[in-house]
Amino acid sequence: MKIWKTTAAILMLFLLAASVIGQAITPEDAAEASMMDMQIGAELRFTQLEASINRNILAGETIIKELIAQDPDADVSAYQVIVDDLRLLLAEIKKIDYSADPKDLAELYILIKTDAREFTAEFRSHVNSGFSDAVKSEIRQKVRNLIQTRNTGELDKIRNMIREYNAVKLQSMLNTLGIDAPGLAQKIRNSEVSSEDAKTQLKSLVKNMKPQEKKEAGMKAMEQTAKKNVYQKAVLSQTSSNLLQKLAERTETRQMDQDRDGSGGGQGSTGSTGSAGSGNSGSADSAGNSGSTDSTGSSGNTGSSGSTSSGSSTGSAGSGSSSGNAGAGSLGGKR
Repeated sequence: MKIWKTTAAILMLFLLAASVIGQAITPEDAAEASMMDMQIGAELRFTQLEASINRNILAGETIIKELIAQDPDADVSAYQVIVDDLRLLLAEIKKIDYSADPKDLAELYILIKTDAREFTAEFRSHVNSGFSDAVKSEIRQKVRNLIQTRNTGELDKIRNMIREYNAVKLQSMLNTLGIDAPGLAQKIRNSEVSSEDAKTQLKSLVKNMKPQEKKEAGMKAMEQTAKKNVYQKAVLSQTSSNLLQKLAERTETRQMDQDRDGSGGGQGSTGSTGSAGSGNSGSADSAGNSGSTDSTGSSGNTGSSGSTSSGSSTGSAGSGSSSGNAGAGSLGGKR
């Protein structure tokens, strides 16, 4: 098993080299990582990523069981190594200190997501060559059934975090603009208003400001936007620097941990592992599927954080939506 793991690690380095050199950090990843400047934003994105990885582990375990059911002597070591690596990513997420430097959190998010994406891509290549379309469809349904019967509360947790993020974002914007809107942020938390409704109300509040107030608010908004841009550039600069080397070092560290713990032989079923569920979460009112995917399907969209304010060409305040896909990819089907 150790020989296989070493070979797999070397292969992963080549896969990482090919993918990272070709795409570096995607705009999607950068947009998601930009939410790390707020602690609730960091917690939301990592929770969504955790849910996606959980679902992929569940899919992987189901596929391994199907392989063994078809052939008790089947060699599933290649599949099991990848599932074990995904579990290590989960363990890493659970240890995160959200009071850390936002730039460090953003870098870690991108690194973990990149690893998860590569692991699932490798797993998918095995599935595509090892199963017929009919069997993949059957496995997909099995995974969906398992997820429906496992009520982990992830979906509700992510819904609440999305609402909290939107509320904090809105209140921050109101404070920056000097607008007094008692209870509006709390209404988002309580699901009394949607992010779109909050956006409309904010537009109205800005529109009703006196000319001088509106001018000052616009300048403050521009300052906030400039600070956000500086932060985003700092994140990209820090993460992009020696990205391939950082990913390779992470692979080596996981390899050493597995060798020390003897985890290469597989860890069995995770039991209570589940996923956040499904649904479209483009706003604070709906939850989204947290980037999770089925075992043979296409990637799902992350529950968007939603936009709590709007831009304006006249200099009045606002910022765009910080949405994106926090998924790690699917364990089967076409990418």
